[in-house]
Amino acid sequence: MIHTPKLIVLLLVGLISGPAMADPVKVKLQPVFTKLSLTKPVFLTHAPDGSDRIFVTEQPGRVLWWNNDPNVTKYEVALDIRAKVGNKGWEEGLIGMAFHPKFKDNGQVFLHYTAAPAKKNVLSRFTFDSERKTIDPKSEQIILTLDQPFDNHNGGMIAFGHDGYLYISFGDGGQRDDPLDQGQNKNTWLAKILRIDVDVPYTADKTYGIPKDNPFVGVPSTKPEIYAYGLRNVWRFSFDRKTGDLWAGEVGQDLWEMIYLIQKGGNYGWPVMEGSHKFKKQNGISPQLAPGEKVIGPIVEHNHAAAKSITGGYVYRGKAIPELEGAYVYGDFQTGLMWYFRWNGKEATKPQFIGMTPEIASFGEDRDGEIYVVNLKGKLFKIVK
Repeated sequence: MIHTPKLIVLLLVGLISGPAMADPVKVKLQPVFTKLSLTKPVFLTHAPDGSDRIFVTEQPGRVLWWNNDPNVTKYEVALDIRAKVGNKGWEEGLIGMAFHPKFKDNGQVFLHYTAAPAKKNVLSRFTFDSERKTIDPKSEQIILTLDQPFDNHNGGMIAFGHDGYLYISFGDGGQRDDPLDQGQNKNTWLAKILRIDVDVPYTADKTYGIPKDNPFVGVPSTKPEIYAYGLRNVWRFSFDRKTGDLWAGEVGQDLWEMIYLIQKGGNYGWPVMEGSHKFKKQNGISPQLAPGEKVIGPIVEHNHAAAKSITGGYVYRGKAIPELEGAYVYGDFQTGLMWYFRWNGKEATKPQFIGMTPEIASFGEDRDGEIYVVNLKGKLFKIVK
């Protein structure tokens, strides 16, 4: 059984259904930090310490930072771990970064990367040296690792929720059709979003804790870290800084790309479903749900005429564009198209096109909640009026 909110289906950029917005917000992409030369940037964020520093990760394995100044001419290298990062695969590399909510006090930074040369995901904690303004490479504490069967669908996003726990996305391991049937298998981390407690005392035997209210704690043959499952490859997710809602962009396969509102314990259907649509593998097999399983459908979905590899974004909570307040902004890596919509808890408004740039690797927020767009080719943009 699939439970789907009143979703929006995009067939073409100009052929969309759903309640329209009374006054679509007109925004544009403004190139920013144009004097900096970046190599395959994949994520942009800020330090939660009261400063106004911008941090960017490069896929080959560097973390860079600079002051949020439009005239900045150079960056500082906070960390360079290119020697230990594997990025031969299209979706491998340094793929995620998160600051601890108490970073100002403890200096903790978390990185998610692919270890060289093996197909292995690594989540590690590092310490930021406030005097040198760098991340100490010798401070690395490995929190968890995950062997990957292929070099794609690594997921990659890490972020702290309002509850103080760290959330991690892993894809289904790669290839087409979820060949190892990971999506509905709750005894693996693949095709899941995990939720862990990184504030337990770190030892060789216990590198993290399991939140007591995780949905599958104590369930036999089920990984207790799992928060949500049935997700093909959530490359980017985010928390609404006002409400704490968890939004995720889900990469589909044959026909559909999805935006989900992630719920604790939720099953999002892959590979039984692709969005709100029944899925059939190339060999003709239609996967089935286990008895009693229910699937949560997408809030918005695009077919492949408009989007082919969705990049999840952010709910706008900045001050510069008050008309955009509460809108979820996102885009597509392959087509370069970007949209926003609003969600009232029951239905989404018709997504509005707001611009385009090729190879949208990520969106990001600065200290003030303004939204940026990261182009894998090395360009950064800010969404402005």
